[in-house]
Amino acid sequence: MNKITVVLLISLFLVSFGCVTTKYSPTATFVPSASPSIQTNKSNEELINVSLIIDYGNSTESKTIFVENGTTVYDAMRKAVNLSVKTHPTYGVFVEGINGVMQGNGKYWQYYIDGKLAPVGVSNYIINRSLILEWKLEVPKWT
Repeated sequence: MNKITVVLLISLFLVSFGCVTTKYSPTATFVPSASPSIQTNKSNEELINVSLIIDYGNSTESKTIFVENGTTVYDAMRKAVNLSVKTHPTYGVFVEGINGVMQGNGKYWQYYIDGKLAPVGVSNYIINRSLILEWKLEVPKWT
């Protein structure tokens, strides 16, 4: 074979099969792009998955948020939505509005943890595990 034929065959081979250089990285980890189940913060601490549901009475919104262990419900909500609040010196923070929807006409914003009415106010509930956080604009059962 002459030199031109050899060069053409090599060129054809490279074009057909690609001439790609890959760098081996033993520390690289494949992470699927579909919704990762574990998130971390800047300190590489695992974040807690909170499923947030807001029932406005005529529509519902839901999203997943990730918070650090020890975050209060109030701090988690401030990062996720627009809140209108009133602070009481003894009882803490009361939510009066979420995303511009204000309580009134006998309906109040109440929050539930995993389907149960929360036992404490939003500034006192500490998130330390994955949970479902649901807000409802409703007439309280105690009225």
